[in-house]
Amino acid sequence: MAVIVTWRVIYKTVWSYHGMNCIFGNRFLLPQTDPIIKERMTGCTITRVDNETFSSFITLLCQLARYEDLPPPDMDARKRLHNDILGSNPKCEAYIGWFLKEPIGYVTFFLTYSTFLALPTLYLEDIFVLEQYRGRGFGTSLFDFCRNEADLRGCGRMDWMVLTWNMPSIQFYEKSGATRLGWYPYRLEGEALSRRSIR
Repeated sequence: MAVIVTWRVIYKTVWSYHGMNCIFGNRFLLPQTDPIIKERMTGCTITRVDNETFSSFITLLCQLARYEDLPPPDMDARKRLHNDILGSNPKCEAYIGWFLKEPIGYVTFFLTYSTFLALPTLYLEDIFVLEQYRGRGFGTSLFDFCRNEADLRGCGRMDWMVLTWNMPSIQFYEKSGATRLGWYPYRLEGEALSRRSIR
């Protein structure tokens, strides 16, 4: 059975977003597990990926790969994703945003740890909305869902990366209060990952 995210409003205020009424508050909305769907005024509901919705998640993930001009996960990677998201010891969490029963976007995240803060960090791995549904508040719903999950789980911060050419996303994040860090991202993969460092 899918976990359905419903919403409880704190310090409620109503405003218009692209012509649609949305409810937000000082702490936004607190997600709760509930078998009854209660849609937000944007019409978007968010559910955790399960066996029934995993194929929809893969379809959205492949659309993100196309948008970023990257190869989509192959069949072996899809099997690993299924185990890592839905197995007994999940390595990350995945959620789908729905509008009129159609999957319109998704997020994936996992927890890391900050030794300086001595608190967990929510790392946002993916956030994506299909092109035809952008500009309607759905991306905001998904982003603030993650922000709220970080707060709910006692995280000290939320981290993510964005491609340098993705100016709409950069502008959105900075308007949301995010700070661009002065760090260089590095990566080891393939043969470089298994090779020992030079001493």
